[in-house]
Amino acid sequence: MRRAQLRFADLIPTSAAALLITLSVSGPVLSQDRAAGPWWPHPIWGATDEAGSSNWITPELVLRAAQLVETGKVYELGQVYEHGMPLFGQRTYTMTIPGSPSGGPVGENQLVWHDEFLCGEIGQIGTQLDGPGHIGTRMRMADGTETEVFYNGFPLSEVAGTYGLNKLGIENIKPIFTRGILIDIAGAKGVDVLDHAYEVTVADVREALQRQGMEESDLAP
Repeated sequence: MRRAQLRFADLIPTSAAALLITLSVSGPVLSQDRAAGPWWPHPIWGATDEAGSSNWITPELVLRAAQLVETGKVYELGQVYEHGMPLFGQRTYTMTIPGSPSGGPVGENQLVWHDEFLCGEIGQIGTQLDGPGHIGTRMRMADGTETEVFYNGFPLSEVAGTYGLNKLGIENIKPIFTRGILIDIAGAKGVDVLDHAYEVTVADVREALQRQGMEESDLAP
């Protein structure tokens, strides 16, 4: 699956290539330091950027996306967080209602209410959006030391924080309102739902685009 994900870059035209962040893990590179490395500083957003591809979501792009709305129909793509939902590895998720009602009655109108108690992890459960500080790679620097390096060359020493990342946290991602392109792989295969273990390939994506009367250039921002 990882191979297919990396090869997906073959579909992206030159104008959209800057959307991709590639972390080289083929081996140590001895020439990099904090100021410059094989994939930093970012050639468009600069050395201090923490927002990544969300920088593309400009007011002009938001207006163009809004003009594409025709019916106003909403499709729910998020997975419901619920008891017994599939979880990755040893992660946990539990939500309970502490008492029913949880509080009250109070006041002249005898107000009562329900609260929620949540215990679990937010990574790799349900629907999520990873921040730019989620994935890094261990690299050897020019001075011979080794450190974990994240998006735009930020080293672990600048990123790590016990109560949240000091750099590259999800709060740096700008609000996302843009057009979305549905690539119907299942439809191209003539099924309603793909098998849970089916590996989507670049060839599958191209087949679906052709079926939909689209070209790879249609994926440009």
